[in-house]
Order: sequence, then structure tokens, then C-alpha cells
Amino acid sequence: MNGLLIFLNLLQSLANCITLKETLYVHRTRPGLLVQEVSFYNPTDKNIEVSVTQDILSSWATEHSPIEHVKDNSEADADSGTKWHIGSKTLSKQVLLTVAGREFSRTGIMELPAKKTVLRQSLTVFDYTVMENKGDKSVTQKTIRDRKSRCVKAVKSALHAGSSDLYEQHTLAWHQLWQSGFAISDSKAPDSLNSDVINSTLYYILSHVSSTLQDLTSSPSEVSQAMTYLNKPRACYHNSHHTLQFSSLWQIGETVEAMNKGVDTHLSSLEHYGCSNYIKAGAEGVLQAVLLSLGGLSFRESNDKVVHMEFNVDPADLHRDYQFTNIRYADKTFLNISVIVDESNHAVLHVSSSADNFYGTDAGLAEPVLLSQKTQTFPVKLTKPLTAILYVSDSKKHLDSLRKIVQHVEVPVLAPAQDHRVLARHKHGHSYGGLPAIFWVILALLIVTFHFFLFKMIFSELCKSDSGHYYRRRALS
Repeated sequence: MNGLLIFLNLLQSLANCITLKETLYVHRTRPGLLVQEVSFYNPTDKNIEVSVTQDILSSWATEHSPIEHVKDNSEADADSGTKWHIGSKTLSKQVLLTVAGREFSRTGIMELPAKKTVLRQSLTVFDYTVMENKGDKSVTQKTIRDRKSRCVKAVKSALHAGSSDLYEQHTLAWHQLWQSGFAISDSKAPDSLNSDVINSTLYYILSHVSSTLQDLTSSPSEVSQAMTYLNKPRACYHNSHHTLQFSSLWQIGETVEAMNKGVDTHLSSLEHYGCSNYIKAGAEGVLQAVLLSLGGLSFRESNDKVVHMEFNVDPADLHRDYQFTNIRYADKTFLNISVIVDESNHAVLHVSSSADNFYGTDAGLAEPVLLSQKTQTFPVKLTKPLTAILYVSDSKKHLDSLRKIVQHVEVPVLAPAQDHRVLARHKHGHSYGGLPAIFWVILALLIVTFHFFLFKMIFSELCKSDSGHYYRRRALS
């Protein structure tokens, strides 16, 4: 999931045939930049002319832009004489939309040489703003000039970068964003969430949220502010249920309207559960907030400083393997947490840290264990009342002090093994064990059929026996 939309097509007429590959993406680090790269391949032995139509700012008041005089470092085969156009239009609710784009072909006809590939790139920049004084014509005209200037600047920067750099910047940004993530073992139980649904939903959410930290136009102060928000999680999902329980929350839908509604629902839910700082931090913060929501993870603060992280989940719910990768604890510290159901059906925690000065302890608040990049194992313990099953902090002294704060009515014990029937439902889709349900249906039919023929055979033998006695008695008489 790297933010690329790729179309493959075959165009064929009576005598000609060409293949078409279109790569489309909204640039991750350059706001408002839409990149379209089209590769035309002519496999035939003769040149082919192709008619190309392109709607640039259709029905808009447009003007030629000085962008056409900028050097283009793209590897694409630009059609000489193509011009850039720029236009603005006022939409509903006082929204001014400005778009800059270049003609795909000057004449509308492209010639494809035999056995050759022709690459064309189209860059389009979108910019919008809300006009507060729509009635003031002087203010409106100034706003339009400013927004057009922004579009021209964005296009010039993209042209100087070239198509290869644009592509690498975009894919690298997505790769860096996915350094944090979530994975869960596949389940065949009804209405269960699996990694494909969770991560595709997460992909849609991140596609709707900009990244201040990755944005090439962000100022140093904006980056600093985003980092401040990212390192102050506040009460994000404090004392809240993990969202793995709510499968309906992850059903985004397939239409644009359904996707937008699903993303809005997720972001509103994060806001409701105290993750406003993460949302303000941008895409990186939203990703961290969603990961916390999946596992019931939360941070505790004291004097405006994070003192520890808790893993709040009922041990009875740990009947699947799952893993959190690179949960951000501080500016440069990340935690990996895994839940593994072992051969005895007991859940076990595996924890590692990117820093060597962090400690972890289980629900029983045993002696804190020093964490490192090497995985440490913690048992899942059951407490009464239920408390977090894991605590992580950069202060051993703080974890020691939790023994006086967290009160247990009874001595914490090892959590019971998971119900094998629940595990079977996740692994096989039913609670009958490793064999599919159809096997047991067929076996039952075979048993019934066998007993039917057995009964018929015994009944037939009895009838023959009675008949033989009758004839023997008649002969003797």
C-alpha cells in the first residue's frame, strides 16, 4: 500500500493494437500535486496515430501560465509546444479552488513509433482556500492571485524534481509511514477482523490525512509543533475498550461516499476518546492513535510527562496472535509488543524496545525487566479487579512505586488457558477441531447408512430363518 493506482489496458482496432499503463498518485509530500504517468507501447511493425482528449479546467476561465517556460526534468517524452493553464473557480460555501495543469498533447494527436514506448506525464496542482470576505472584490482578486502564485510555485518545484524523484519521494514517504503497524493471525470465525480489513481501512484513513512531518512545504516551527503533539498522547484511549471488538467500525465500504463517511467516523471516534493531540500531529499521530485503539494501549502522564504505558485488555480476549510494531513512546523510542498463544493455549507477551533504558513488568508488578532490542517474554496474569497486563516505563523506580498504587484484592495468578473451542473457531471456522464441518456431516451420513443396511441384513436373515422353520414343521407333519 504505497499510494499508487495502476491501470493496465489493451486498446485494439481492426488493424492496430497498443498497450497502455497508467500510474496515478496524489503526492504524499507535495500537497495538492496529482501525478499521472501514461506509458504507450506500440507492438506492431508500423507507426500508429492515437487521438488523445484531455479536459483541462473544462468550462473554467483559464489563462496561459508562465510555467511553460520552466525547465522540465521529467524523463517523460513531452510534446513540444504544450502549454500550462491555470484557473480559479468559486465553489459552494465560499471555497475558492485553483487548478494548474498542462496539455497532454498540443494537437490532440500522438504518433507512436513501431516497437517503441512513449511515456507521457501530466502534473496537476490543486489548491483551495475559504474566502472570508467574498463580497469584497479587491480581497477576492488578491486571494485568487495568491493562490495562483502558490500553484505556479508548486508546479515549478515538481518540474525541477523530475518524474523519478517525484516517484521516489512519494513511495519513500509511504514506506516510512508504514514503519509502525499492526498484524493479527487470520481468523475464520464469523464477523472476525483480519489484517486485510484492518490495514486497508487504516490505509484509507491515512490517505485522508496530511503529514506535517513529511510535507516539503512545512516550516520548521510547524514541524516542531507536530513533534510536540506526537510526543504528548494525553489521555488517548485511556480506560477505553479496544476497537477489535467493533467490527462495524472497520467496514469502510467501496464507494467514495462510504469511504469518506467511514474515515470521518474513525477520526471522530479518535477525537471522542481523547486523541486530539495525535490528530493535530498529522498522519503519524493518527496512525499511532489507531494502533493504541486496537489493543487498548494507553499512556499515563504526570507533570506533563509520560511516565508509563499500559496494555489494558481482558486476558480472556487474548485468543489470537497479534503484533504491534513501533509504538511510539517518546521522541526516538519505539516498542514492539506481540501476543502469542502457545501450545498450552496460554497467551504470552513478547516485548522489545529500540532503546536500552526501558523496563517492563506484568500485571502482577513483579521485578521490572530491562528491555532491549532483544525480545523479553512476560506471562499474562489475571488480577482482581482487572488491571493492565503489561506496564512499560523508562523509570524502574516508577514501576516499583506502582505496587503501592495498584491494589489487588487477590494475589495475581497466571491467566487460564484459552477455551479450545474459541481457538478452534478462529482456526477452522467451527468448534469441531481441525477437520472441516463437511467431514463430520459425511461421517454421520455414512454411520446412518451403515446401520440402515445392517438392520436390513439382520431383518432379512430373521425372515429367512422363520420361513425355514415353517416349512420344516409342515414336512414333519
